[in-house]
Amino acid sequence: MPIVFMHNGGGNLWNWAHQLEYFSPNFRVIAPDLPGFGRSHRPSEPLTLDAYVEGLSELLDILDCPKPILVGNCIGSSIALKFALQKPEKATALALFNVCGGAPMLNPYLQFWATLRPGAVLGKAIHRSIVNFMSHPGLQRLHSRLIYADNEPNLHPLLRQFAEQQRLDASLRASLYWLMMGLDSFNIFSQPQQKPIPFSPVLLGWGAQNRTLATRWAQVIAKWLAPNQFWLIENAGHMPMYEQPEFVNKILEDFLGRDIDYLLRKIHRAASTNFLNKSLVGSWSVNHSGCHCTARPKGWSGNSTASTSPSGAYPATRSAGAISLSP
Repeated sequence: MPIVFMHNGGGNLWNWAHQLEYFSPNFRVIAPDLPGFGRSHRPSEPLTLDAYVEGLSELLDILDCPKPILVGNCIGSSIALKFALQKPEKATALALFNVCGGAPMLNPYLQFWATLRPGAVLGKAIHRSIVNFMSHPGLQRLHSRLIYADNEPNLHPLLRQFAEQQRLDASLRASLYWLMMGLDSFNIFSQPQQKPIPFSPVLLGWGAQNRTLATRWAQVIAKWLAPNQFWLIENAGHMPMYEQPEFVNKILEDFLGRDIDYLLRKIHRAASTNFLNKSLVGSWSVNHSGCHCTARPKGWSGNSTASTSPSGAYPATRSAGAISLSP
């Protein structure tokens, strides 16, 4: 049974490194770099929720993932949730951390930059330059209080390695400007939504010290989503998966494995798994134990077991790594 992990805005697939390592021995694990981040395609237009959901749908088709478990943080949660609301029959379960509901949910500092829309050409250029400057990896520690409950935790070696690559290679830096330009498309989750009946089981998690998306928004979402499990994670801010990786692994395992033996019996077991085996799927970046291929959903790169190219695909030259692992 596949688990798809989707990271937050400004992040990359290695934000989930602890979970990929933990769950890959027993599950097929897929973790894309979302377009605009990691090694995926850098757009020159707003990054919108609908485009991400469309890309996820294509990616799952390419990777032959008909009914995965979707796990996300921030915009990754929003993508998973909207996908499941639109196609409830195509998601086995959802584990959603810090669901992003656009600018209304952001703290005042981030909200100012996310909603600023200069009219003049020069103003737009200055705005873009400032946002790009603030997202420089060398300034990461200045944002630690916004992101983490405490100081920056000890990063997984693979995440630290990618952060160093970002520092040296500007093409790997996050497209936060274009995410901000498309952020209003995520505003739907700052308001109650209509939940289909029946609906997939849901775990909702929130960092108790989240200063990016305040914890009061967790209650707003929980009220209409009615999750099967709801966790306020102590000593965690906006990145609970690597601020408190052991705890997140435990609640995910418990959520997936209230009858874990039943789940494991449904998994197709391969001979072995190589955690670092990488290949490409277009302009989403994904890791996978399988063949190298160039299947291309819009804006995503990754790993696949087939070589297909859906319509509207980006050229392979815009692609790069990502992660999908199979036991």
